[in-house]
Amino acid sequence: MSLRKKALLLENKLICKHQPEFNYAKKQPETYYFYGLNKNEKNIGFRLQMHQPETHYIFGAFKGHRLVRKSMGGIIRILYILEHEVTSVFHLPSVLTQKLTPMKYELAVNGEGNIMNSIWDHLLEFLSGESTLFINQVIELCQDRGLLESFTGSMILDDLDSLKWFYERCSSRNYQISQQLALESPLISQDKLDDYLIEWAFEREND
Repeated sequence: MSLRKKALLLENKLICKHQPEFNYAKKQPETYYFYGLNKNEKNIGFRLQMHQPETHYIFGAFKGHRLVRKSMGGIIRILYILEHEVTSVFHLPSVLTQKLTPMKYELAVNGEGNIMNSIWDHLLEFLSGESTLFINQVIELCQDRGLLESFTGSMILDDLDSLKWFYERCSSRNYQISQQLALESPLISQDKLDDYLIEWAFEREND
């Protein structure tokens, strides 16, 4: 292990332990979240927690309070619009029009023929960092319904921008870390994520 790599890993350890008041390398406090999803015939449950939720599907840990919460809000809003054929933001539940959506939400679905049956697998691939087909499919569905030219479309496009950032900075990066470092599980604990980011960066330099 190089001296530079050792120094960065030691810095991470000391910052986590002592939490210095003045730290110019990491001035912004970070939050580490797990996504949790449940799905049944009637609804889809979304959870955002700082520990692994007791749900069927778990993704994370993802770093960055605003980015992670905004991305989950975007996913829920988009799915609500498509599932319930919403054409105006005024028809959205008020809790979904806020900048930061709630930490948990139950999205009702419309039986066996709901839109989620066609988009669900791509959503899981997106959150696991394996594919952006979810974004592509959302764009196609919105175009077919003529949503992107409306005021609602502006909100959808803003949410899609957030999802692209989330994919690049969170889910895809975690997937690459787990693959490059040959981790036993795609789930990464909060206390390991920063160290893995350093190790992953050095592995990429050496490729």
